[in-house]
Amino acid sequence: MRGLGKTAGVLAAALGLFAACSYSPQLTSGQLLCSENRECPRGYTCSSVNRCCADGDLACLGSATGSGGASGSGGSGSGGRVAADYIGTWTFGATAKVFSECEDGSSGTKMLNGSTLAITAAGGTSLTANWSVWQSYGCPTTISLSYDATGAQLIDTNWFCESDTATLSDAWLVNSFDVTLTSPTTATHYGLYYLEETPVGGSTLICQQTVTATLTKTKN
Repeated sequence: MRGLGKTAGVLAAALGLFAACSYSPQLTSGQLLCSENRECPRGYTCSSVNRCCADGDLACLGSATGSGGASGSGGSGSGGRVAADYIGTWTFGATAKVFSECEDGSSGTKMLNGSTLAITAAGGTSLTANWSVWQSYGCPTTISLSYDATGAQLIDTNWFCESDTATLSDAWLVNSFDVTLTSPTTATHYGLYYLEETPVGGSTLICQQTVTATLTKTKN
């Protein structure tokens, strides 16, 4: 397992490998399907045909009906939010899942109910998040977020994980990671990752993984 000991140089090379792939890790307007709650990453809106369109892309949006709280550019400032609103252990609900869609046309869904997200303060409007699923792969256990009036969003754009086994090598790159409060004890989560999977003796496959979940704060 090399994820925790990866040097800056190796990380840069790995990120360059993702950028060079024909299956680009840059999210384009209209590429991604909305979540089942019609949510999209920050800066995107769910269109009438259930596609995440960049805010202001009228050709893609058409008669867009809007998306959940995770999308849109949002306002400035914290909007009255404080770190304590997010701090605690959040448990993923029964419908929490990761949907994988790969460049070879294959796809699949894995349920994530019962996994936990531990959020702690990092000063000012900064937070750190620790997802239990990362631990099972030996990934870096924290990711950096910042919150404002629209919710908590990713600021740790260098987050990267590599997991090796006897039969498989996986590498993840994070694109979006949003937590939007719906009440003092409930929230929604949206995450977007790119996975490079290489079986021993096999060909590398690039997949887009979308995580959607409802969260319940089970511990402050």
